[in-house]
Amino acid sequence: MLKEYQLRSTKTRMLSITIVLVLFGQLVSASEDDKALISTLSEFSQRLYYVIGRREANIVFSPHSVHSLLTLTSKGAREPTAEVMKEALGITSLGDLVHSTYQDISSEVRYPENVQMGLGNGIFVKAGFTIDENFDQDAQSYYAAAVENINLGYPGGPEIPINEYIAMETQNYIQDLLSQGTINDNTRMLLVSVLLFRGSWKQEFDREETVQQTFHTDISATKVLDMMHDVRTMRIKRDDNNQVDVGELCFEGDTYCLYIAIPQRIVTFMSLENSLTQPNSVSSLFEGLNDVYVELVVPKFKIETQLNLKSALTELGFGDIFEEDNADFSGIGSSDLYINDVIHKAVFEVTEVGTFATAAKVDDGSRKSLSTSPPLERFIVDRPFIYFLRNKNTGHILLQGKFYG
Repeated sequence: MLKEYQLRSTKTRMLSITIVLVLFGQLVSASEDDKALISTLSEFSQRLYYVIGRREANIVFSPHSVHSLLTLTSKGAREPTAEVMKEALGITSLGDLVHSTYQDISSEVRYPENVQMGLGNGIFVKAGFTIDENFDQDAQSYYAAAVENINLGYPGGPEIPINEYIAMETQNYIQDLLSQGTINDNTRMLLVSVLLFRGSWKQEFDREETVQQTFHTDISATKVLDMMHDVRTMRIKRDDNNQVDVGELCFEGDTYCLYIAIPQRIVTFMSLENSLTQPNSVSSLFEGLNDVYVELVVPKFKIETQLNLKSALTELGFGDIFEEDNADFSGIGSSDLYINDVIHKAVFEVTEVGTFATAAKVDDGSRKSLSTSPPLERFIVDRPFIYFLRNKNTGHILLQGKFYG
């Protein structure tokens, strides 16, 4: 794991959690026993989106990364902190089985077929602070989390070996994530979660058909974006009752798919966001899709988001874990620990092949016809939408976000 970095350290009164996610294009599957956790994870995702989504025009985050790291942390919490965390995470009814269930889900994420996945979790603790042996073992066995000590005297700064670990897990895509000075004498523990996803579309877009076209960011506002074109058979649905259309774009292996939920009118986008918090509303988005031969237009885009989640998580009921006088994480090794912040970084990119950017041309009106057969319908993504990177077999959402242009 991380032994080569010789991370060592000392003591303070803060617990910082950093969650890093890198996703390039797609994602995997679960068993019958995982359904309760997957449902809980979906509900948590929508509550978190409701708090953070309105603050950003474009956003991407991984409910899997945030929820799994906090669930791991809850294993080291003691009452009343443990109760607060379980309630906020929605895992109270799942009991201790939640950890072995996460082990099953994470195992599938780590070993997918037809895509490249890198999943690494690290808990970095100051030198001189002893981690509880049972927590150490559970962190590694259930969450593949390596527990190491931070070396405050590392040449160039203690952030360097952690950045090297992140770079290694993301094939050097993310480098120097932690800036110098991120770790100091007040940092007691740092948690890092890295998820790398790289995959190709099951059916790629023709790069020559990518053109610059209008994207409507509001009723009276537009942008010119690179738009990918194709004519193909894909699974879609028109939900006129909820005024939303949903399209499914799958990656090689046909397990992980990108689902685009686009309001039928721009003015109903906020209604779509509000509806996600209702029971079963998200799962219903993925039901009733049918194969239809369509003209497809989707924007190329790249979203990079870094969030300090302390405020959002406090709003979701996690407040005690950030309070020195109330938090109890003695199951990790000391009752003095409390969480300073939860920092989450996610990167998501959609291109013609799924993962690699290519040049686009301006639409001069001479674009060739994509097919001699006229499409039955059109699925034109030319206005704000919400998207989900999801395992179509299990319903497990690994990534969620919105694109406003």
